[in-house]
Amino acid sequence: MHQVGTDSTLDLGETVIEVYVIGFPNTGTSITYHLLTLCFQGRDYVFVFEPLNYDVREVLHMGGKVNPIDIIDNSRELSELYLKILERGKSVNILPRDVDTFWRNCMEIVEELDRVGKKVIVKDVVVWPLVKQLVEKLRNTKFVLMRYDVNRVVNSILRLEKKGVEEIPKLFNEFESSWRVYGRRIFWAYIGLKTLSIDIKPTSREEITKLLEVAYKTYEKLIDEVVHEFGKSGRVHVVDFVELRKNPRSVLTRLSRFVNCDLARFAELIKPL
Repeated sequence: MHQVGTDSTLDLGETVIEVYVIGFPNTGTSITYHLLTLCFQGRDYVFVFEPLNYDVREVLHMGGKVNPIDIIDNSRELSELYLKILERGKSVNILPRDVDTFWRNCMEIVEELDRVGKKVIVKDVVVWPLVKQLVEKLRNTKFVLMRYDVNRVVNSILRLEKKGVEEIPKLFNEFESSWRVYGRRIFWAYIGLKTLSIDIKPTSREEITKLLEVAYKTYEKLIDEVVHEFGKSGRVHVVDFVELRKNPRSVLTRLSRFVNCDLARFAELIKPL
C-alpha cells in the first residue's frame, strides 16, 4: 500500500473528535451522520460535514445552507477553523498529479479539528483510502464505518452521475482534475485507488464501472483489515446499510450503545429497501 500524508510522528493523542463516520460514496454515511447530529444536538458538540471535500463546502444540511462546519455557536475560533479548512481544501486542484501533498493537507485539517476545544462529530467519504491510518492515529475516536452491497453502490453512482459517465471519458486526459465536477463520486473512487497505487483510468463507461467496482471492493478489504486489527478495541463499529434499511431499529440500537446516544428513536427516518 502506498503510504501518503501520514507522517509517523503524527499522534493526535487526546483527540476531541469523538465520532468519525467514514464510508465509500453512496454507502449511507450522510443519513448516519444526520441521525448523529439529531441525537447529539443541544450538547456542546461541533458537527463537521465532509471537511476534506472542497466541492461540498456549501451543502444542504438539516434544512439550511451551512458551511462544512455546522457552526452551532458562531465563535471566532470556529469561523477561523472554517477558513483554514477552505484554504487547505483548495489543494484538491493539484489532484491527480500530487496525491501526497493533498493528503498531507487533509491530515492538517484533521489536526485542526483536534484543536477545536469541543467534542466533534465528523462525516467523510473522501478519506476512505486512509481509513486504517486514521484509526491507528486517532486512538480515542470512535469510528462508524459504513458498508453496502457492491452492485447497489456501483449502480447508484452510475445512475446519479449519468452526465459524468458520458463526459469523463472525453475529458480525462485533457483537463486533469477539472473533470471531477462531472462526477465527484467517480473522481474520489479514482483518487482513492491512485492513492493505493491502483491505476484504472475512466476512459469509457466499462472502465468507469470497473473502477467503481474495484474501488469499493478495495474499501471493503480495508474495512476488514481494520476490524481484524482494531475490532477488540471498542473503537470500531461497522454498519451495513442493507441491514440498516431492512432492520433500522435493531441496527440503530446496536449503534446507540456504541456512541452512547439513543439513535433508535429515529428509526422511522430510514428509507426502507
